[in-house]
Parts: sequence; structure tokens; C-alpha cells
Amino acid sequence: MISKLIPKLKDPVSVLLDLQREVEDINKTIRTVDRVLKNIDAKLRFGFTESESAESKSKSKSMAESMTESKSLSTSITITNREKLVEELERFIDGKAGVETIKACFDYIMNNINCQFCRTMIASALAEAEYGSIEKSRFIALEVYKYLKQELENEHGQAR
Repeated sequence: MISKLIPKLKDPVSVLLDLQREVEDINKTIRTVDRVLKNIDAKLRFGFTESESAESKSKSKSMAESMTESKSLSTSITITNREKLVEELERFIDGKAGVETIKACFDYIMNNINCQFCRTMIASALAEAEYGSIEKSRFIALEVYKYLKQELENEHGQAR
């Protein structure tokens, strides 16, 4: 298959070098995500005392109940731009929004943002929110939030 494509390529060496650079970029992103997830895991393991952990669990439970109640009012969250995305991530991190919000953030990032780090991290945050710990999901979302917030500030700085 590849041997059929190589004659059609103008410069197979440059194509291979481009592919190698892309693989290196992906590996770098994976290492970064792995490092961030390890930091989050360490914060969760060693950052909470028993009472703080119990308190955060009760907060999560009451928030889940309130989200279930408010779900009938608004089941779909629409994110139309990066500013709105950052606002929704902030609401999620602050505990003012639940899984529905992180799903909307996930959809927006996957469809509109070409950043492997953001895509990987938001997928991890969504998986944690749905199947794991909401606190861990918030820590992961915080990393995406910081990255996107910095990117927005850089864009606004360049626009001036």
C-alpha cells in the first residue's frame, strides 16, 4: 500500500520527516497530559484530609441533586465561542455546573479547537465526571481552563 503511494509523492523524505515531527508532537502532548494527570492524582491523594474529603463528597452529592432538579429546566447548553467556553469551564470548576456543562465543553472543544492537549484533557475530565470523581474532573478541567484563558489573553493582547 505504502509502496504504491511513495512514487506519487513529490518528496517522500520530507513527508516522512513531517510525519516524524507530528509523532514527536503527539508524544510530547501525551507526556504533558500524563504529567498533569499525575499531579492531579497526587493533589487528590495527599491534598485532602478525611474531613475535607467527606465535606467535598457531601457537596458533590447536594450539587448532583440540584443538577438533577435543574435538568428539567435546561438540558442543553450551547457554547458558541471561546469566551463562553472559558465561562462554562469556570462555572464547572467552581461547582456551579455539572456533567451537562462539561459535555457541552467537550463537544465545543472537539469540534472547534485544534489542540491535542485540550482535546485529551477535556475527554479525561468528561470521563472522570461521568464515571469517576467529580473533584478529579474539576482539577483536570482547571488545566484546560488555564490553557484556554491564557490563549484568550494572548489573542486579546495581539488584537490591540
